Parts: sequence; C-alpha cells; structure tokens
Amino acid sequence: MTVPEPPPMLAASAEYAFGDTIGAADAAAVGHVVDAMRPRFGQPHVTRYAAPSTADFAQLRLYYGARAVVGGWQVLPDVGKAMVAEEQAIGFSAGDRAFAVVWLAPRKDSPITPVNVIRFGD
Repeated sequence: MTVPEPPPMLAASAEYAFGDTIGAADAAAVGHVVDAMRPRFGQPHVTRYAAPSTADFAQLRLYYGARAVVGGWQVLPDVGKAMVAEEQAIGFSAGDRAFAVVWLAPRKDSPITPVNVIRFGD
C-alpha cells in the first residue's frame, strides 16, 4: 500500500523555500498533526512541497481523498481537530500505517505556500 503520488501542483525542492515567519507556522502545523498521530502510528517522515498561492486546496483535498480511498486507505476524521485557523490537514490510515497532508492558507506576501506529506509506519 503506497501513499498517493503528489499532484502536479506540488513542487518538491532541495531547499526550504520559506522564510522564518512562514517556516514557523509550517512547523507548528506539522507539529499539530505529528503530535496527534505519532502515539498511534510511530515515527513520522515528512516530505515538503510548495504549491502556488493560487492553488485550490479543496482540489488538493479531493485529489488525495479519491486516490487514498481507491488505494485502500481509510479516512482519519480526527486529524484536523488540532489545527488552528490558517492550517488544514487530512489523514488516512491502513492498519499500522498512515499518512497526512498538511498545508497553510496562502499568504499575500508569498507566491507559494507549504504543503507537507507526512508518512507514518514506513
């Protein structure tokens, strides 16, 4: 069972493309999800991406949701409960494995926004 490949709107980068303010908010969002999922699924592995600030995050949710369910993953409805106002997350599990997709609302001062895929149980 594999985590769905990211959609074309997500770009991977060898370097972190965000400054201190967005970086701190991004780390907090990832931390909220990791704190919620680590006790059940173990050590996380985070893959960082950037999406254009014009990206439609409802589409990103649909993209991962459709592929995850077809791939045999079950929705984890409680993953987003720890998020604060500009953070969003969706999560899925399959036995002792899980993954989550975490993103921040786009900011006016940045042409891109961070999106993270966190895998557990790999």
